[in-house]
Amino acid sequence: MANREIIIKRGGFGSLFSGFLIGGLIGAGVALLSAPQSGAETRALLGDRANQWRDRAMVAASDTRDRAGKAISTARDQANDVISRTKDRASNVVHKSSDVIEQTKSNAQDMGNTGSM
Repeated sequence: MANREIIIKRGGFGSLFSGFLIGGLIGAGVALLSAPQSGAETRALLGDRANQWRDRAMVAASDTRDRAGKAISTARDQANDVISRTKDRASNVVHKSSDVIEQTKSNAQDMGNTGSM
């Protein structure tokens, strides 16, 4: 069930756009078959409809670009946050390791000095 929901969500915009496109083509076909006007009027009507669809497609493309830009920006911010936290953790590990090494050296020297007396 979860896989099906993911597939539906992925196909959201493409399916919606395809539905609009198919619906528009069917509507244009019906309009041509039932048009009571002359050929010139029909061509003008089709030209107007084509312009309307072009404008709608441009708006949809612009909206999609905007949403993609926001998603990319969010992903970039999240990636930078993960990188920053990882660097901080790595730095802490290096410092702690250095402290442990220095303490071990000090203990070894103390043991050497105590053992030679």
